[in-house]
Amino acid sequence: MTVPGAVLSFFSIQGMESMVPGSMAVAASGGFTMEFQVTDVDARHERLLARGVEILKPPTTQPRGRRSVWLRDPDGNIVNLYQEA
Repeated sequence: MTVPGAVLSFFSIQGMESMVPGSMAVAASGGFTMEFQVTDVDARHERLLARGVEILKPPTTQPRGRRSVWLRDPDGNIVNLYQEA
């Protein structure tokens, strides 16, 4: 679902596990993933590593052209930072 300034996507637990294995094992009770578009995924990844943030999936370029890094926020929610490749 797309609305001005945002995109809302729905995935099953199994769908999330197929994209990021093990990610749902300790997901927060809300069981959702937030996505934010950034200009430089690799630079964000380096900054997150330096701060000790739990990275679920390092920077990867997806077949559909997005480059993204998956992490867990302090509340246990999954966050996907992505850029169009």
